[in-house]
Amino acid sequence: MIRSRTPKATRRRFLRYRSAVLALTGVVGFSLLAMGCGSGRSPGSGVAQEITGTWQGTLHVAGDQRIVMKIEKTDTGRWKAVLYDADSRTPGRPAKAITVRGATLKWSLAAPPSRYEGKLSADGNSIRGTWTGSELNGRRTSPLDFKRVTKATAWPIGVGGRVQPPNLRARNPIPQSADNAILAAFDKHEIVGLGMFYGIKDLENFVLDLLRNPALPGKVNDIAVECGSSLYQPLLDRYITGANVSRSEVQKVWRNTTQYLNCGLSAFWEQLFPLVRRINQTLPPAKKLRVLACDLPVDWSRVKSAKDLTSFMKRDARDAHIASIIERDVLAKHRHALMIFGAYHLMHREGDAVGMYERNGYPNATFTIVPHHGFGNDTPLAKYNDELEARMASWPKPSLVTLKDTWLGNLDSAYVFPDLDEPAPISALVDAYLYLGPRDLLLGEPTPASILADKKYVAALRRRAAIVGRWQLKAALQDATTSGVFFYEPSARVPGRTRQPAAAPRRQTRRG
Repeated sequence: MIRSRTPKATRRRFLRYRSAVLALTGVVGFSLLAMGCGSGRSPGSGVAQEITGTWQGTLHVAGDQRIVMKIEKTDTGRWKAVLYDADSRTPGRPAKAITVRGATLKWSLAAPPSRYEGKLSADGNSIRGTWTGSELNGRRTSPLDFKRVTKATAWPIGVGGRVQPPNLRARNPIPQSADNAILAAFDKHEIVGLGMFYGIKDLENFVLDLLRNPALPGKVNDIAVECGSSLYQPLLDRYITGANVSRSEVQKVWRNTTQYLNCGLSAFWEQLFPLVRRINQTLPPAKKLRVLACDLPVDWSRVKSAKDLTSFMKRDARDAHIASIIERDVLAKHRHALMIFGAYHLMHREGDAVGMYERNGYPNATFTIVPHHGFGNDTPLAKYNDELEARMASWPKPSLVTLKDTWLGNLDSAYVFPDLDEPAPISALVDAYLYLGPRDLLLGEPTPASILADKKYVAALRRRAAIVGRWQLKAALQDATTSGVFFYEPSARVPGRTRQPAAAPRRQTRRG
């Protein structure tokens, strides 16, 4: 996506979550790329036909930001445009509204308020135009010109030039029964971090089944979650231990977070918390599970403007907060925890939550897992997906493999984590890989109708979105009612359920 030139670690978070918290730290508060699907009709003139193709140009706002734009006309006569940030590895994003009239091309984007207008040159090889968008201090207008791409002049997109075939010469991973392997990992580690790519129903069902495994309470004391505001930890403790807490009251825990899409609009969390509560009702006091809410303690009832969020805008705020809770409530007390977080929080890197507490005196405490969701999705590396998945076809489902010294672990991180700026083998970031089946058969998680019908909660989200100015709530709600069955749609080569209309994907990339 088109990104702000913020400090490197902050920009990494921005690309990762498009969350309310870190979005406000950016220099430029806009996004042309992450706007849900849509297009405008063209008069079908000869000039309009010439605009079809691939274009690239540089936006000079808070640093040079190289943009690649691909325009085509659909069978129904409507225009479609997908834009890429050539210097990051974020997926391409469809423009929400595009019109082509004569030689004039326009984007009209509602949220965040921004627009583009350009005019095709007489020779059909350039577009001269202007981008206008919102920032924290008002609107900003900047020139944005595009040139038609040739094979010789095209910028690499999707993975920043790291389009290299996989090295498959290392040994094959050895698959094990996934739940048994995860439980066994607690014999050597205090923590097992199960990374999530939100929106994969198969993955969420696996987690719920793992929680129901009767052997889990003998291995684990705590379940630490991303989708829980630490502001409500006392309330959550009472609920999980069986106290008389109403459903509407405890919903504040996962609905009043900084992550409205991955948490508040997800069926997964609506099920996880009540499930743990019921499991505890069957356990003796010594084995009852505690759930740790690890999101920032934002009190939305007190947030009236973006200024009220400034105390949460420090660099790496979310990861630092997660790390502090894990250190204080798990590691310092010699307890064992299952962490359920977006996969990007669980890498062994400085700046990520696990990497933070590892460098603060707890090395080797955590065994981290990333789930399979396809290779190189929405990048040029996707062409290797079928070849790589063929090597996994005989694996049981679900299965877990350790990554060290295997062909899978030696893959460049761009095959699994396309948003990362630094090249690294996957095995340097995480320890194991969870296989639930081939990408194209993974099911997407539908948003429950009960959430969408909750007018009071939807109104609260709209108020928060207006304050933050970056949440693409309208598109997210539309996506929730129209998304398909599958997590990834191979015909379109864009993730189905993870679409983020804007703030991160294909209507919203639910990576966490």
